[in-house]
Amino acid sequence: MSIRLGVLASGTGTNLQAIIDASEQGRIDAAVVVVISDRRDALALRRAEAHGIKAAWVNPREYETRDAHDARVVEILKSHDVDLVVLAGYMRLITRTFIDAFPRRIMNIHPALLPSFPGKDGLTPALDYGVKVSGCTVHFVDAGTDSGPIIAQAAVPVLEGDTPETLARRIHAEEHRIYPEAIQLFAQGRLRIVNDRRVEILPEGQSRTARTAATADAGSGLTPDAPLRARRALLSVHDKTGLVEFARGLVGLGFELVSSGGTARTIAEAGVPVTPVDDVTGFPEMLDGRVKTLHPAVHGGILARRDRRGHLQEIARHGIVPIDLVAVNLYPFQATVNRQTERGEDLGEDTREDAFAEAVENIDIGGPSMVRSAAKNHAAVVIVTDPSQYEMVLGHLKTSGNVPPEVRRELALIAFRRTAYYDATIAAYLEGVVERDRAGVARRGQAPAPPVAAGSFPDRLVLPFEKAYDLRYGENPHQKAAFYRHPLRRALLDLGATLPEATQLQGKELSYNNIADAEAALRAAEELDEGPDGPAAAVAVKHMNPCGAAVARDILTAYRLTFESDPVSIFGGIVALTRPVDAGLAAELVRTFLEVVLAPGFTPEALEVLKAKPNIRLLALPVGAARRAVAAGAAGSAGAGGLFEAKTVAGGLLVQTPDLIEVTPSQWKPVTKRRPTKAELRDLSFAWKVCKHVKSNAITVAKAGQLIGVGAGQMNRVDSVRLAVGHAGEKARGAVMASDAFFPFPDSIEVADRAGITAIVQPGGSLKDEEAIRACEAAGMAMVFTGERHFRH
Repeated sequence: MSIRLGVLASGTGTNLQAIIDASEQGRIDAAVVVVISDRRDALALRRAEAHGIKAAWVNPREYETRDAHDARVVEILKSHDVDLVVLAGYMRLITRTFIDAFPRRIMNIHPALLPSFPGKDGLTPALDYGVKVSGCTVHFVDAGTDSGPIIAQAAVPVLEGDTPETLARRIHAEEHRIYPEAIQLFAQGRLRIVNDRRVEILPEGQSRTARTAATADAGSGLTPDAPLRARRALLSVHDKTGLVEFARGLVGLGFELVSSGGTARTIAEAGVPVTPVDDVTGFPEMLDGRVKTLHPAVHGGILARRDRRGHLQEIARHGIVPIDLVAVNLYPFQATVNRQTERGEDLGEDTREDAFAEAVENIDIGGPSMVRSAAKNHAAVVIVTDPSQYEMVLGHLKTSGNVPPEVRRELALIAFRRTAYYDATIAAYLEGVVERDRAGVARRGQAPAPPVAAGSFPDRLVLPFEKAYDLRYGENPHQKAAFYRHPLRRALLDLGATLPEATQLQGKELSYNNIADAEAALRAAEELDEGPDGPAAAVAVKHMNPCGAAVARDILTAYRLTFESDPVSIFGGIVALTRPVDAGLAAELVRTFLEVVLAPGFTPEALEVLKAKPNIRLLALPVGAARRAVAAGAAGSAGAGGLFEAKTVAGGLLVQTPDLIEVTPSQWKPVTKRRPTKAELRDLSFAWKVCKHVKSNAITVAKAGQLIGVGAGQMNRVDSVRLAVGHAGEKARGAVMASDAFFPFPDSIEVADRAGITAIVQPGGSLKDEEAIRACEAAGMAMVFTGERHFRH
């Protein structure tokens, strides 16, 4: 809706500056595209250049006649597709050649209250006559001297002792105010000339765009009593929240409404006038509603640039009316497929094909097309994509007659984000369907067709996530943060226990660090979980590293052992449990300060006990379900958004598949003469699982199903060993040790031997493996190689 201004100035250009400022601040729907002066040294030209505006000097001495000079000025203005010419201190009388080129599209400002004191100097004669009130006038230019129709005026009292200079300063202040206001009235199409003399200022909402007015009737410009085109709004929404009120508001502001299908019915039933979209396109809705708005009469009206006269003339030739506002929200694809998941329809043998067909029908085509078209042309079209935006848009339209450029641009940003998210959600859904299709073919003993795209990762990665909630702050108080979740229930269910699906039963809101540590605790606990028939497991995490862990016959014993792993570090930690919490365990939990407790459930009695520590965040979720889901092969349907792990780097994204333990203890390779005992093997398996969740370089020491020492995040492995055995102390005697990667030197083995470690598990693969093996043999230790490394960064 922005118009293009050409400004002519001979002097310092203070009015030019006021217009530029008003444009850049969004106070007028106009932009200065060229500044022309008859003086080479005019400061106005420098002002234009400072703002990146084309500045042109047209030297009158190079032309034999004034008409020839003005013809060149007109040529420059038209080459910049100027809609309105603004004279801002231009000290030359313009010719009929100029006026005929821009009829009723030339404005001037004069430092007097016209029709009094026209001419070159309006100040001195006013003071000579002793007027008590002077001022300034904005008017259209005609062939006379300051005689054109008056648009706006501002009065300035004349004070005793005023000189032309002191009065001029006060008048200039008013000029800087009313000139942009007059330009805005023109831009809004609210100026109509009556009887070729008087300018009528139309009420807000009864205007047509100045661009349309200026180009109507083959470029005749603003004509006396010219008919007005109401602004047009296209409404097509699935979510009808606030629709009727929004429609009424637009009609009250002079908008003509066009709508389709159910949206049109809702508006019409409320008694609000609306034009069906098929009246605009000349075609009925087709293909069961698949084709409604995909038509040049719609997209031509949205996409036509108002600053290109050729665009407007072209749509006019085809009878296409410009569309100034588009309000669209999309078919509920996400809600549809999530509802199917809740009902089990997406995986049922008898229902999945019908569910897939329903999902496909809920892929919106026309809606995103209109959203993208309007967002692309946001300089002229307001794009509204959510009912929450209705009140704000109406407010701007009521206040200023338009939506400011910076707001339209932000609405366009939101629109493109919305369509990108919508498509990404569809892609994530289809990815899961394709993976399940291929798995089904394999289960039937058939060879699946080769994938269309080779490789484990797509060439272009789109990951849909929706904001669950804002967080108080990020890792540190000065950082901002939010928590996002995958939009598809099927992906979340296939992953088993996930924090987005957890139910918080008590405590303060989760922080960024709470969520990060809770995820680390959850994954470590699931690593130790062996299902309902296996031992109970507990894990305590601090700063993303396990500080305690244990497995035992019952969850109370497992937690007590976990606490004893490191009674100091667990303070302020996060605890994950693989069994529900009862009153007895709750009594143990409240004895120390914990940030978060995760468990499959909490009995009413436990919740009553835990009220003693109301700030403890209690999260109920099926701990252990994810590991069982992965083991069953179900998580493959989660797709990129579910199973890929991602980490940002500046300007990029690292993506990998999850680190799953694929080599079981039965596949480990003993490399020493002494084999681990059964008890040592159980502890080695436990230590290996925990070690996988410790930051590298990672060392864990364990005994009797309990973590008793951790060496995390050291820059060399032997220091991690020293930390782990030092933490274990005397308990290290008879314990086992795990290392997430190979030992590059035998020094780590020697430190472990002095601490009393009896068995070691490590991946192997070092050039000096033989030296490590010899060190174990000399110490009488057993050592096994897994052949599988588990770095964690």
